[in-house]
Order: sequence, then structure tokens, then C-alpha cells
Amino acid sequence: MNIERAKESDLLGIMSLIHQAQKFFRENEIDQWQNNYPTEEVILTDIRNHESYVVRNNNQVIVTMTLTFTEQPEYSDIRGEKWKSNDSYATIHRLAVDNESKGLGLATKSLSFATEKCRFLKVNSLRTDTYRKNFPMQKTLEKNGFEKRGIIKRVGVADMIGFEKIVK
Repeated sequence: MNIERAKESDLLGIMSLIHQAQKFFRENEIDQWQNNYPTEEVILTDIRNHESYVVRNNNQVIVTMTLTFTEQPEYSDIRGEKWKSNDSYATIHRLAVDNESKGLGLATKSLSFATEKCRFLKVNSLRTDTYRKNFPMQKTLEKNGFEKRGIIKRVGVADMIGFEKIVK
């Protein structure tokens, strides 16, 4: 299974994963991706900006991830530990794995893909953020070499924990 850029025809498959994740978060009292976020428009923008990646199994989208090399304005104000690197960075957003495919190491494979893409482009820092109660994602990030850095404030959303991995 390869990671490849998403196409507009992947939208329904990506949204299916988003809806699965929203349900999981709701059932586990994690206030993440609620209130209809991310929308189809957000995902289409990711796809059109060539920042959306998927893994398919038998033509079914089983992983989605956004990888952007665009500066994230909310990352400029982090409370607690500061970012280790002040150089350019990439950011992972909207990583989701199909419920039937969890436990197969696909999140780790996706994070490794992002790390290798950074290494290839000579970008030394990979960042992401997640909700305080999203312990499964925090565990996955830490297992893959990401360190908690501090709290990121997002307008209209609960505080997020920022994570960073220095790419060598």
C-alpha cells in the first residue's frame, strides 16, 4: 500500500474516514473535529493545494493525511515549551485511519512518509497538534519521535497540544 496524493474523486472516501473519526471522538468525549469540521470544502482545498495524501486498499481510501509546507499562523504563539526549530517546517493535519485498518501501523507509515518528504526537501522540523484528550494520537506521535512542545490557542476551538519532530 502506497501513500499518494489525493484526487478530488477521493473526497467521499476521505469524508468517510473523517466521519468515523468524529464518531470515535464523540463516543470517547474528545472534543475534536466536532461541529462539522473538517468540511468537504476544507478537504477539497487540501486536495487542490496538493497537500492531501491517501492510502488505498482495493481502491478504498483507508488513510488520509494533510501535509503542508505553509506556515501556520497559530503556531507563532505557543505557550510552554517553545518550538525547537525556528527554521521552516512542515505541518501534519487531519490524519485519520479507517476503523477496520487500525492497528496495522498505517498512522506510523504516514508519519514516516511525512518525515521522509521533509528530509528530501531539507525541511528540518515537522509539526502537528492535537486535542488534550486525544491520547491515542498523542501516543502515536510520541512513539514516532514527536515531542510535546506547548499549548496552541485556536480561535473557537479548545487549546491544542503542539508536537514537533526534528528531522535529521
